[in-house]
Amino acid sequence: MNRKQCAPLKLANPLAKSGASLEAPLTQPVAASICQANKKFKAAFLALTAILVGAQSVLASCNCDTVKVPSPAPEGMGRNTGEQFYHSPEYAREFDKAIADAKKFCIKFKQEHPKARLAVVSDIDETLLNNEPMLKDHDKIDSEAFWEWVNTSKAPKLRRTSDFVAWARKNGFSIFLITGRYEKNRLHTIVNLTEQGIAYDGLYLRANGQSIPAEDYKTEVRKSIEAMGFTIAENIGDQFSDLAGGHSAHCTKLPNKFYFIP
Repeated sequence: MNRKQCAPLKLANPLAKSGASLEAPLTQPVAASICQANKKFKAAFLALTAILVGAQSVLASCNCDTVKVPSPAPEGMGRNTGEQFYHSPEYAREFDKAIADAKKFCIKFKQEHPKARLAVVSDIDETLLNNEPMLKDHDKIDSEAFWEWVNTSKAPKLRRTSDFVAWARKNGFSIFLITGRYEKNRLHTIVNLTEQGIAYDGLYLRANGQSIPAEDYKTEVRKSIEAMGFTIAENIGDQFSDLAGGHSAHCTKLPNKFYFIP
C-alpha cells in the first residue's frame, strides 16, 4: 500500500484555546491501518448506497400504468419484520423520498395544467394514519383487534403524508381519501381524521360486506372522481393495490412491511 495516500492524523491539544499548540502525528503503522479500514468502509458504504437507491427507485414513485399487484405476495411481511423496518433508517429514507417525489411531481403538473381541476387521492391506513401502536402486538390486519382499534379513533397521523396533503390542499388540489375501511367505520374514521387535523374534500369507504379486490374497488372510485371533472395528479398509498389500475397521472408507493393487501 502506498502510505502517501493517507495523511497523518493529528490529535488536537485540549489546551488549544489558551494559544498553545500540541499536535502529534500518528505513527506510520497506525496511519496505514486506519487508511486500509477507511477504504474497506468506503467500499461497503457505496455498495449499500447502491442497494438502497435501487430499492427506493422501485418503491417511491412511478407512472401509474406500470403498477401491478405482486403475485404471489412479497416475502418478508409480518409483525416482527414490519416493526423492525418501521423503526429503521431505511423506512425513514424511503418515506422521505416518496413524499418529496410526490410533491415535486404535483408542482410540475400544476404548472403544466393551470386550468385543470386537480386532485390528490390518498389511502388512509399506513399512509395518513399510523396503526403501528396496534400492529406491533397483532399478526393479522383483518383481525377483530384491528377493527376494535379503528373504532377507538386513536391512530396518530403520519406526519410526512399529512403535511403533504395539507400542502396540496393549500395549493389548490382537492383531496380525496379512498380507504379499505367499511361504511360502518365512517364515524370513527372521520373523528380520527378530524382530531389529527387532516382536512379533505371526499371520503370513500367500502360498502359493508363488500369483498371485491382492493384494486378493483379503488380504481372504480378514481373513475368516479374523474367523472366529476377532476384530474387526479397524484395517487399515494402503502399498498400496490392502492395504486394499480391507472386513473392518476402519478403514483407514489409508501413503505410498509407489516402487511400486504392484494
